[in-house]
Amino acid sequence: MKNTCSKIIVLLSIISILVFLIIWKQIPDEIAIHWNVVGHADRYGNKIFYLLFTFIPMTIILGSNFLMKIDSKKKKYPLQGNVYWFFINLWAFAFLLLNWVFFLIAMGFGVNVAVACPILIGILMICVGNYLPLVKENYFLGIRTPWTLADKNVWKKTHRISGIVFVFMGILMIFGIWIPQEFKIIFLFLSILGGTLFCYAYSYYCYKKLVLNKK
Repeated sequence: MKNTCSKIIVLLSIISILVFLIIWKQIPDEIAIHWNVVGHADRYGNKIFYLLFTFIPMTIILGSNFLMKIDSKKKKYPLQGNVYWFFINLWAFAFLLLNWVFFLIAMGFGVNVAVACPILIGILMICVGNYLPLVKENYFLGIRTPWTLADKNVWKKTHRISGIVFVFMGILMIFGIWIPQEFKIIFLFLSILGGTLFCYAYSYYCYKKLVLNKK
């Protein structure tokens, strides 16, 4: 693990675990672990859930480092520069932020989950969309369909368009916080589902156009 940002995230993850253990006795035994679409807690569980959650950022970094080493297309990773680790660090840092949000909630601070989570997810999607066209072929990261993995040109065209789709989905996620509550969950679900299905279908379209039609 040579990436400096990855090391910092792992260090922050360890600090988060230690902080959680230090304040362990101050945290109620039963804490919120799920919220409905309007941000009201509708499920509670043991505080051990939050403790286990603090290990996720570090697990993402270390697990990704391991998967990169066993990927049969690992020779492609040096060609991607910092793109690969940008995605890994992005997701790990997002979970780290969620850890801190959970800390605040567990300690009794008011956090509007119905607003914080869509904004965080939207920003993540926009960041992913901007870097998605730079991802080279691999079996771990990107739009991995049977057709993108079968042809490098299909991979390239699919990721170029999918990057735009992800940015658009991210914008919809952020603006979705102003959607009336009774329509919000449907709006967010259809936005993500529609964008995902489009990326999948577009990869087949590119494969059919670039590969099958040439045979």
